[in-house]
Amino acid sequence: MTKNWSLLDTSSISSDHRFNQLMIMNQETRKLFPPTIFYTLAIASIILWILFQNLILFNLPFNLLGILFISCGIVLNLWTDSFFKRYNTTVKPDEIPSMLITTGPFALTKHPMYVGMGLILVGESILLGSLVTFLIPIIFIVCIRKLFIPFEERTLKTWFPDEYKQYEQKIQWWN
Repeated sequence: MTKNWSLLDTSSISSDHRFNQLMIMNQETRKLFPPTIFYTLAIASIILWILFQNLILFNLPFNLLGILFISCGIVLNLWTDSFFKRYNTTVKPDEIPSMLITTGPFALTKHPMYVGMGLILVGESILLGSLVTFLIPIIFIVCIRKLFIPFEERTLKTWFPDEYKQYEQKIQWWN
């Protein structure tokens, strides 16, 4: 059974090792959030497309395939967000999770929001058709893997040690 930490009074667990460890990790977090990186890179992709229009990889009608990737990314993000709301847990990497979600999109990947954002950026690159814009999804993946995933996984291992270990063994995609 997954613990629902939102039911606990944080003052009553302040001496708990897991709480202290999370507070230390929380101090290490940057106040930069994944959507900021995503939107910045989406805008950067358009700027690169404007600057390097001579490096076209896809033309009409093939570039319209990008709409499919963008649509899949949007649907995945909305589906994932609905699970965060349904289980009343945080989507923000620097907040205490109240629950470990392992169903729905989380049964497919550990990081469905990031996969959705990545799909949108790949779709944008295909839609714009410029070779140079394909650097943007790569930069996004590197940033997310370096800045957020390690912290998020440490947090989940801290708050849900047994459950997360089982989940990690079951869901291997995007480690």
